[in-house]
Amino acid sequence: MLMPLMTAGAEFQEKGSPQKQETKQDEPASGQALLDEAFELKLTARTGQDFAKVVQRCEEAIKKGLDKENEKFARQLMTSTLYQYVSRVCEPILKNDRPDPSWTQRRAAAMPLLKKILEVDDTFGDALILTARLEMFPGGDVKRSRQMLDKAAVVFKEENEKLSEVLVLQARLETDAKKKMADLDRAIKLDASNTDAWQSRALLQLRGGKFEQAVQDLETLLKKDKDNYLAMLALAEAMANLKKTDEAIELAGRAIKLEPEVPQAYELRARIHVLTSAMDLALADVNQALHFQPGSYTSLLLRARLYQTQEKFDEALKDVETALKVRPKTISALFLKSTIYEAQRKFGRAAATMRQVVVLQPDNEQARLMLGMYYSMASKVKKALIEFDLILEKNKGNTAALYWRADTRLNIGDHQGARKDYERVLEANPKHEATLNNLAWLLATS
Repeated sequence: MLMPLMTAGAEFQEKGSPQKQETKQDEPASGQALLDEAFELKLTARTGQDFAKVVQRCEEAIKKGLDKENEKFARQLMTSTLYQYVSRVCEPILKNDRPDPSWTQRRAAAMPLLKKILEVDDTFGDALILTARLEMFPGGDVKRSRQMLDKAAVVFKEENEKLSEVLVLQARLETDAKKKMADLDRAIKLDASNTDAWQSRALLQLRGGKFEQAVQDLETLLKKDKDNYLAMLALAEAMANLKKTDEAIELAGRAIKLEPEVPQAYELRARIHVLTSAMDLALADVNQALHFQPGSYTSLLLRARLYQTQEKFDEALKDVETALKVRPKTISALFLKSTIYEAQRKFGRAAATMRQVVVLQPDNEQARLMLGMYYSMASKVKKALIEFDLILEKNKGNTAALYWRADTRLNIGDHQGARKDYERVLEANPKHEATLNNLAWLLATS
C-alpha cells in the first residue's frame, strides 16, 4: 500500500534513523555496506516508508564515499526508486477516461520527488515525461511542460515507442492544427501500437469535420482496444455526423453496457435520437445522464430543448435556470431561455433575456437582431428601431434587419420608410415572399 498522499513527498525528505549494519557494533557502516543495504531493501520495498529508506541509504552511501562505478549505480538506484514510487502515486490521475479526483494532492506529492530525480539525473526521460504530464493539469506551467517534452524528445530520439509517446503529448500542447496533426502522424508512424496516438488523431479529425478519416482511425483503434470507451463514443459521434444513425446508436449502446453508470454515452445517444426525431427515447436517455450527473450543464440544456419541443415550457425554463446557476451568463443558455419565452409569447421577457446577451457580446449581430425582433413583437417600437438601426449602420446589407425594420415602421404608420426598406430587401432578394406580400399590401392600402 502507498502511504497517505499528504505525507508522501515529506516522507522522502525525512532522514530517520539508519538501521545498523551486521558489522561490529561500534564500527560505522561503509559507503559500500550502505549501498548493499539499499539494494537489499529495494528488493522487498512495498510502502512509501520502504522506498524512502532505499533513497536514504543511497544518499548516505554516496556521502560516505564510493568508487566511481558504484556511485553511478547508487544514483541510478535512488532515481529509479523515487520514480517507481512517484509513478504509483500518479497512476490514478493519468488515466485518459476518468482521472481520480485526488489529482491535486497526488500532483503536489509527486512534484518535489520528480524535482529530486531530475536534480540527480536531468536525462531521466520518464521523469521528464511525467513532469510534463503533471504540468498539463489545471494550474500547471505549460511552458515548463513543453521544456520537459523537448528534453525528453532528445533523450528518446533513438527509442521509437518512447518518442511516439512524447509526440502525442507535444500534440496536446500544440495550438496549430496542422502541426498537431503532423506530430500525431509521426507518432503513429514510429509506433503503430500507440493507442493514444490513434485516439488523439481521430478526435482531431472529428473536431475538424473529417468524419470518414476519423471513422477509419477509430475502427483501427477499437480493433487494438475493443473496450475503449472513449473510442466507442467518438466513433458513434462520427457515424451520427455521417448520418449513419443506426450504427451510432448501436455504438453508444455498447458504451453504456461497458460503463452503465457513466453519463456521457446516455447524453450522446439522446442527441442521436434527436436526429431521428425519437424525442421520447432522447428524453429517457438524457434523464439517465442527469441521474448519474445531476449538474451536467450540457444535459440540462439538452433536456430543456426537448421539453421546449413538447411545449413543456415551465420544465424547460427550470432546466435552463439550473444550467445558468452552473455556468452564469452563458450565451447558449440565454439564447435558449429567450426562445422559450418567445414560444410562450412572452416577448418582453424574451427581450430582457436577449438584452443580457447583447450586453455580454455587443458585436453579436444575431443577438441584436433577435433583441430588435422581440422589442418589435412586444410593441416597444422605439427600442426595436434603435437595434435595427445599429445593425444597419455596420452592415447595410443585412436583409433580415431591413425586413424587420420595415415591418416595425409599417406598424407605426411610417409607410414611406417601410416601403424603402422593403424595396432594399427586394434588391438583394427579389423572391423574398414575405417582403413581396407585405409590400403588395402596403401599396394596395396606402
